[in-house]
Amino acid sequence: MTQCKECGNKLDLHYGEETNNLLLSKKLCFTCEYFANVLTRYINGNLGDDKLTIVDEKYHVFVLCRTPNNAPNHFLGYNGQQFYFQHNQTGTLITCGNVWDNGTVPQHYRNRLKPTCTQLYKEEFDTLKKNHKVLSI
Repeated sequence: MTQCKECGNKLDLHYGEETNNLLLSKKLCFTCEYFANVLTRYINGNLGDDKLTIVDEKYHVFVLCRTPNNAPNHFLGYNGQQFYFQHNQTGTLITCGNVWDNGTVPQHYRNRLKPTCTQLYKEEFDTLKKNHKVLSI
């Protein structure tokens, strides 16, 4: 049985021929292949992009997406609930109403997918926005 080159778990090939062949060719289990893609988005993302992949202080991965004009809330991540973050390096405050949860970073990826933002309560965000740049995605 083939093992995943990232985590060492055996490759479970229950996903259909196309996905199974991809996992075999990369020697990655489904979870590690998924987080390899998250890592690519994380490395290539920039503040101000239409889609930004971030990791919060609890290692939750979120994709912040620019909200399409007139999009009904039921088409938006978390039903359009507003989220608030502060970027760890720049201090920039980020608010977004189209947030998609991409899971929690596995332990063996945490040396590469490090927290980039801290999630804030609205009250904290409102206090900080007086003295920080605000980015609305």
